[in-house]
Amino acid sequence: MIGSTIVLFMLPYAAPNVWPNLYIIRALFAVFATVGVCSPLINDYVVKEDRGKANAFQNSGVIFGELFNLFVLLKLTKDLP
Repeated sequence: MIGSTIVLFMLPYAAPNVWPNLYIIRALFAVFATVGVCSPLINDYVVKEDRGKANAFQNSGVIFGELFNLFVLLKLTKDLP
C-alpha cells in the first residue's frame, strides 16, 4: 500500500510526457494495487472447491482492467488540454 501511495504521488510529475513516464508509473501502480485485490469475500461466499477459479477470475479482471486503462483510456485522454 505504501508503494502504491508513492507511485500515485509521482503521477502528476509525469505530466508532459505520456510515453514512457506515465506508462511506467501506471504499470507500477498496477503491480502495487494487486495487494488490495486480496479479498476475504471469496473465502466467505465461494464453495471450497471453486475458490481457485474465483481468485483467478478476480485477478484476471483486475489485470485486464489495468491494461484497458493503460492502452485504451490513456490514449483517449492523451490529446486533452
